[in-house]
Amino acid sequence: MLTARKMEEDVLKGVENGAIDYISKPFSNKILLARIKAHLENAGITKPGIPFAITASPAKI
Repeated sequence: MLTARKMEEDVLKGVENGAIDYISKPFSNKILLARIKAHLENAGITKPGIPFAITASPAKI
């Protein structure tokens, strides 16, 4: 979940409603992309150590 809300009760509500990850704004693009990569690896969609390109444009996030 990517949101502007960062109060503890907002994070708790998000996680209780199924969010696997909770990122509040402002955020680092590098950290966001690393988390996405980790989720893809954990889901078995990609494999650790094998190059996989993820790109994001701040205007589209």
